Amino acid sequence: MTVGGRQELQALALGPIPSKIRADGLSLLRLLDEQIRDLDQELRRHWGEDPRVQRLITIPGIGPFVAIVLVLELGDIHRFPSAKHLASYVGLTPRVRDSAERTRHGHISKEGNHLLRWVLVLAATQAARSPGPLRTWFRAVQKRKGKKIARVALARRLAEIVYQVWKEKIDYFTVLGHGGVRG
Repeated sequence: MTVGGRQELQALALGPIPSKIRADGLSLLRLLDEQIRDLDQELRRHWGEDPRVQRLITIPGIGPFVAIVLVLELGDIHRFPSAKHLASYVGLTPRVRDSAERTRHGHISKEGNHLLRWVLVLAATQAARSPGPLRTWFRAVQKRKGKKIARVALARRLAEIVYQVWKEKIDYFTVLGHGGVRG
């Protein structure tokens, strides 16, 4: 909750019972925030120096938490023969239905690792806010397809970049310099 939101909530004139509920909720929120900060520090202390994490956090939208989740959930990146296989594993590839000469592409399959899909969509939301080629590409797709589809498409693009950064042991800026990121 933002500071402004907390102040607005405090300023509401409520009766005695709703006031008690508000006070209990705010104290619980403070406790949870503190616990989350402690866990976040512990994760950074344990995984922050890992070279894979260090390279992954150079990608726009991917912070330490998302990078650690990617490292822990993906394990060995060499088990994926290509970036497309990684995107398919996460469930960010479209369903394809073939019949005779007709091919139909549908929504994403959503088959695969739910946690990885969630963190990549979260990272895509952040990357769409950061200036650079990914935001430019996101806005172009958004104009044609809409915001939700563009966000998922950017999540898939991030999965491809994660694959390239991790497998080739390079950072995002090197990928960008070699023209590996379309946009």
